[in-house]
Amino acid sequence: MGTAGLLGAIAVATSPAVTGMLLPAWGARTTCLALAGLLGAVALAASVARSLREAPEAAPASRSETDDGTDTGTDSAGAGADADANTDTNTDTNTGDDPGTAPAAPTALLLGGPRHETAAPPVCMDFQVKVGRPPGRGHRGPRPCVLVCTRTADREIDDLSLRLAAAGIPLLRFDSDRVPEQALMWNPSAGVLTTSEGSFRPVVSWLRYFTPGSVPAAADPHADLYRREQWGAWASIMASARTMTVLNRDAGPGHPDRVAQLADAHAVGLRTPATIVTSAPWAAARTLPGDGDVIVKAVGEHYIEPRPGHLVGLAPRRISRATLAAQRLEPAPVMVQEFLPAGRELRIYLAGDELITYAIQKPSPESLWTGDPGVYAAAVPTPRELVGPLRRLAECYQLDVAAFDLLDAEAGPVFLEVNSACDWLWSERLTGDALVSPRIADLVSQLFHAAASADASAGRTPALTEAA
Repeated sequence: MGTAGLLGAIAVATSPAVTGMLLPAWGARTTCLALAGLLGAVALAASVARSLREAPEAAPASRSETDDGTDTGTDSAGAGADADANTDTNTDTNTGDDPGTAPAAPTALLLGGPRHETAAPPVCMDFQVKVGRPPGRGHRGPRPCVLVCTRTADREIDDLSLRLAAAGIPLLRFDSDRVPEQALMWNPSAGVLTTSEGSFRPVVSWLRYFTPGSVPAAADPHADLYRREQWGAWASIMASARTMTVLNRDAGPGHPDRVAQLADAHAVGLRTPATIVTSAPWAAARTLPGDGDVIVKAVGEHYIEPRPGHLVGLAPRRISRATLAAQRLEPAPVMVQEFLPAGRELRIYLAGDELITYAIQKPSPESLWTGDPGVYAAAVPTPRELVGPLRRLAECYQLDVAAFDLLDAEAGPVFLEVNSACDWLWSERLTGDALVSPRIADLVSQLFHAAASADASAGRTPALTEAA
């Protein structure tokens, strides 16, 4: 992909100059015929290429959060997986009556809409993995480092790795889709982690997209389940070790849950949508205030991973109450919320004590935040009325780095969710700036030096030199 992008960029840069030289030499007619012939030859070569004609059918790319949802293709691991949004799609109609008598549904609502899938192959792009870690001069014994548990497609950590390398800070990374072949030994009392590369003393740790579901499958189902559960437990240990400064210590994957987030956001003064958690969405639609459309969204993550590295997005869906009334019993609980019209969405990043806000505008509610040329983003001042409540919410969850998703509705901002494993590169790419990346790198650097100095004062590790 990188090579193809480079060749395309070369053509874009050189074609105006080449055309400019050909026009006076050959004339307009001959030049146009030559360019048309070149394009035809390329098209013909692509059409007859066996590797293209016999290639497996590709799934449409999706982002993440995420994110946050989510973000899913992913700029990052669960890419897009961390993003929350009001999504406008129609759904097939079934039949059903009361919650207690409705028959089971063959297809879940969140799996019946447009399918957003992506493959996240474990191709490492981490600078410190490929080039080498800073030597960390000025200390003896295990090398102090930043430890990140994530997965290979986490491009935010790729960026952080490069920035930390420039600051002389080693980053040790464990990706859940590459760990089965990784040898390690963890000494909890000494706080020393030994790998094939040597001994390290993690002083800062961060659990992001490390998930048991992305651990490569084993041939034996018992061995498969065994190593996934054990690697998942190991990641949790690293995210709660008392010998480290842990980013987002109390906000690991799935915690706090989205219902608790809404309750806590309301408690700090934020407006939240009316919400019901149910496996009978038609009954929830009758319970929610008003008679307009509703939003159906996942209670858990914004994606599923049917096999390691293959992500299927669970995008929120906007559905009319009349359509929902004909739905059958859902196979799993979902969140049903009132639909609130909004001219734009707000994604507000937290980096330490700083809030950085992007306004997202989309041509339609169902547009993905990445891959749609009609989606625009702009850095805007953080609304003053949100600063205090969001900081109180971050303090409640002990968040150091996060992304808050809100609707900018007519009656004021509406809180949707907070993503502790947040992605920020897609926002920076949309706006062409770098407001979040350096601030997060600075935060991690400050935490690293503070933790390393504290360890040195306690006699656990020699002090780092300024050069290191």
